[in-house]
Amino acid sequence: MKRWSVVSAAAGLLMTFSLAKAGSVSFPSELQSYVHDGHFEVGDFAWMRGAFPGANDEQKKRWEHLQAYSTACLKEATKQETEALLREGEKVSVSLEERPYIPYADEKCSGLWFWSSSPQNVKTWPEFKTLVTEESPVIRAYLTAVEETQKAENLIDVDGKEHESERLLIRGVTDQTIRRPLMNGLDLTGEGHPASVQVNEFRTMFLAERMEEIDHANTRWLQKIVASKSWPTLTQAGSVTSKAAWLLVQHADDDIAFQARALKLMTQLAKKGEVNQSNYALLTDRVSIALTGHQIYGSQMSCTKGRLIPLPIEQPTDVNQRRHALGIGTIEQKISEMKEAGICR
Repeated sequence: MKRWSVVSAAAGLLMTFSLAKAGSVSFPSELQSYVHDGHFEVGDFAWMRGAFPGANDEQKKRWEHLQAYSTACLKEATKQETEALLREGEKVSVSLEERPYIPYADEKCSGLWFWSSSPQNVKTWPEFKTLVTEESPVIRAYLTAVEETQKAENLIDVDGKEHESERLLIRGVTDQTIRRPLMNGLDLTGEGHPASVQVNEFRTMFLAERMEEIDHANTRWLQKIVASKSWPTLTQAGSVTSKAAWLLVQHADDDIAFQARALKLMTQLAKKGEVNQSNYALLTDRVSIALTGHQIYGSQMSCTKGRLIPLPIEQPTDVNQRRHALGIGTIEQKISEMKEAGICR
């Protein structure tokens, strides 16, 4: 099973790493020192030593324990996700191995899971430690930009009012700030040359883990807004704020049941012209892929050796007719736009 999958949304190709709610699986006691404010932090990576050749028996045993925990987390999260979907009148009809979005447990479990298979292209412990030393400043620079964007939300906490529209916009910007490097540019050195496979993989794992945390927080926050005020329409919120709300739910893959609930609201509004039709198509495909393994409008794509390839489409010969009915361009036009934007090189 892949640790992550690449799919398209928003302006282009995005990395998605699903996070579901935690359950009865307990976190390994030997890793408690790596947990801060409820989040797992990789720290010195000493806990990964057992993944590489030359580890002693104790290190190997610890690594096996961590992998067993990751497997148990996935099983627990899948069970909880299935139950949540049933409450929404939905069900998953594809196997876990066939799904592009893999459910997972809480923040601690998710953080550990990203590293539970170890970087696939780094073969020795010294090589891995060198990578950590050399790439940590680069990762820190990316994450600092994200953190500074998030701080903008503090600037509107001055008069006791909710400022939901402003918060939506800030969270939407943060959503894209963490994703843009994963969409394009992450695979380059400071001189603009292609980075090595090992470097690209390491950066991806670090940023994807942080992206997961942001998506999880945004999902919980948006759920409260939708529960109290329903879905923001174009008339009420305007196109920019409405798009920001869609961005957050599009990336709420840790809660497919919530995505399905939001899609039902958007379906009714789409008939009235109260949501962006392209955004509606994107969320429709996101939910459909997660539940059935197939999409309707062909908006979700993988990047394979520089080629954008749509994930499986229901009745693919009719896909452009369905897109035309929504007033959006052909799938060929969409792929061309994404390539021109530098997505999938």
